This record gives sequence, C-alpha cells and structure tokens, in this order.
Amino acid sequence: MNSEQVVLVFPGQGGYAPGCVEQAAHRDPDLFEAIRSTGIAELGVDVAELLGDERPLRELAINSPRQAHLAIYLSAVVAGRTTLERSPARTVLVGHSFGEIAALVVGGALRPTVGAQVVARRMLALEEHAPADGRMSVFVTESGRADAIVRAVGAADLVLAGVNATKQVVLSGPDEHLQRAEAVAKALGITSMRIASAYAFHNPQLAQASSNFARALSDIAFDTPTVPVFSPILGRFYAGGDDLANCLAQHLTTPFDFSAALDKLATGIPSTFVECGAGTSLSAIVRGVRDEPWHVVPVDDFGAPELGSDDGTVASLLNLRSGSTEFQEFWHASAADVTGHVRAVYDAFRSQRADAAPQAPTAPVFSDSGEVSGRLARLYADALEYPVEVFLEDPGVHLEADLGVDSVKQTDLLARAAAEYGLPVPEEGLSVAEYPTFGSVVDLIATGATKDLVAR
Repeated sequence: MNSEQVVLVFPGQGGYAPGCVEQAAHRDPDLFEAIRSTGIAELGVDVAELLGDERPLRELAINSPRQAHLAIYLSAVVAGRTTLERSPARTVLVGHSFGEIAALVVGGALRPTVGAQVVARRMLALEEHAPADGRMSVFVTESGRADAIVRAVGAADLVLAGVNATKQVVLSGPDEHLQRAEAVAKALGITSMRIASAYAFHNPQLAQASSNFARALSDIAFDTPTVPVFSPILGRFYAGGDDLANCLAQHLTTPFDFSAALDKLATGIPSTFVECGAGTSLSAIVRGVRDEPWHVVPVDDFGAPELGSDDGTVASLLNLRSGSTEFQEFWHASAADVTGHVRAVYDAFRSQRADAAPQAPTAPVFSDSGEVSGRLARLYADALEYPVEVFLEDPGVHLEADLGVDSVKQTDLLARAAAEYGLPVPEEGLSVAEYPTFGSVVDLIATGATKDLVAR
C-alpha cells in the first residue's frame, strides 16, 4: 500500500446487509455480546435475533428500526476497530450521518458500550418526538437542481439533507412532499431512490427530538478522540473543546456534505479508503471521484499483501521482510527476472487451458431488446432492492456511481443475466468495466456477445 494516509469511512442508514450481525459476532464475540447486552438493557431488543435473518434493510428500517440501528452500529464499530489495528499509515476516520457515532467510538471518544447507549437514546428521542411520516430519498443530480426541485414543491419541511457526491444528493421531509419532489424529478428525467429510513434526518422538523436527545446524553462523559475524526456535518475535525453531546444532537437537524469532506481530507493525497460496515455505497462514491490518487479496499482485504505491490507479495510468499536491506538489494537486481518468469509460466498455463477447453456453442441473438430490458430490470431490482422503475425509466443509470453497486456485485449480476438467456460465460471470468450502465448490459445480452467478456 503506497498511500500517505488511510481513511476509514463509516456508513450511516445504509450500512446494513443480511449476515452482517453474524460477521460482527464472528470477528469480535466479546464486543458483540457487550453491545447486545446494552441493547437489551436500553431498548429491550436483542440484536442477536437478526442472526440468520434474511430480511432486507428496507423492511427492517420500518418494522424493526431499533434492531436495525444497533446492527448498523455494531457492524461499523467491529469492522472499524479491526481495521484500525491493521492500519500501517496515518489514519483518519469519517462518519457518514449516523456513522459518525461509530467513528467517534473507534476514534476513542467513547467506549463501544457507551456508544451503544448513545444509539439507544437517539432512537428513543426519535420514537417520541420525530414525525412518523418522515422519509428520505437520493436524487441523482447536482445540489443546484435539487434546490430547484425543493422550491418547486414549495414545502418548508422538505429540505436538502445532504450531498453525497457531485451528482448525488439527499432530500428529506414528509412522505407526501417527498413524493411530489420525486414526481418533479421524474418529469425532469432525474432518477430518485428511496432510502431505507423511518425518519427524515438532517431536517429542522427533528428539532424537538434533537433537544431531547441532547438532554438524554447529559450524563455521558465524552473524551477527546485519540484518532482524528472528521465530521461531514460540522465540516471539520472534532476538537478537544467540542461539546460532543450537543454536536451529536445537532446531527439530526443539520445537513451533511460528504463530498466536501473528501475534498478537504484527501484532494491530491494518495489515500486508501476502507468502508467499515456492511455494504459498499460509500466505496462507490469514493471510486466515482476521478483524477484523484485514491485506492478503495474492501474491509476484509485491508492489510493483506496487494498483488500490485510485487516486492511485498514475493517477500510474503518467502516469509521474508520486504523492508530488509538484503531483500531490497535482491529485488532491485532481480525484479524483472522474477516477474518475467511468473508471466511466462502463467501464459503457458492459460495456453494449455485454452487448447483443452471445449468450444462454446454459438450464442443466440435476442432481437427483442424490450423483452430483455424488462426481464433484466426485474432481476437487477430484486437483487439490489431497488424499484424496477429505476432501471426501466433510466437505462443510463450508472450501476456504481449512481446506485453504489461495486464491481464484484456487477460481475455476479452480469453472470446471472447471461445465465438467464443461456449465454456462454468465459472461464477466465467477466470484465464489467465497459458495461457500467444498466442499458449497456441490456444491449450486451440482447446481442448475445458475452463470449467477448474475458476479464482484462
């Protein structure tokens, strides 16, 4: 890893996926039990009930919000603590919305069990004082056009809640007003997607909940973070003189700017980003920023030898220290020979496999692209938990930049799409880089050209 800094990002409302509770319990069983006990004591719910629960976040957020919030927090804290221990470089932490609580915990401002108490008291304040019809949606457009949509609706309680990226913003407000905003966006050709949330966060209509939340935190002692924690809501790092209870309470009513946070933290700085929690939505936002020396690593891969770092990989295979003088002298003299030999052996291996492989049958061609589009839209909508209209009404929607679908998931979906029509998939794997939008996938499948999808 040739980065000057490591940036751990902690997801907010979207940081849940079925199986994340099991993963957290496996990674740190003691911490899992401690947070589980806190949830039972403070909220009367057992996060362990989500073990083996396959319900998607869209259902949990509305029907079991207490458990959903505890699970998101648990997953983020366990992943963050594990990753921080492995970080070899200067590390900064960034929380996205609700994720700021986990970031502060991992940064040392709170013990994990006390952080769980903060989550619980936040939940209780929302249940008692937040309007029941509050909701949130992502709009794939610039903040200026989003402001225009808000003005067109003309409702004071519909607000621009935050900016994720240059062309991805969040609106929050009553469901009725949000529906009107979505209708205006549709008329303008702007894609919108509901966020799995039971409340309209970052909205002045949560002022009463914010006040009660601040009072509920009056008996909690906060420390100054020992690892730098940047707040996209405050637009700066947390400092020693901050009233953290008041800061966390203001989160409910104050908008965030995640895009600006990335600019301030890492513009022009070689940085490795690790998303600490379930899902990859924040990773997709970071990857979508072009012309920056940034690298995004899945949390489970962080700290493992990188194939792009040849000296580190070879040293690891030989159980040697890549930083030793002896190994560096060897690598300086022999790197070209070593990598050339590995390439020659690999090329010979691929050639033998190609000669032995049976010829794939000729792929059929499907002329009815409308049928293909509808069928694949249902497949993608079911797999990604988006409304089918997202794909049918805007085939140009970018799977990663707009919808947060990482390359691994795109590869899986493309393979499933090919299988849906009995198309061949090359043994070498699939390359999805040239098919970043749903429409490009439809065109590919409709022409039956999957045989050309050899990974590059």
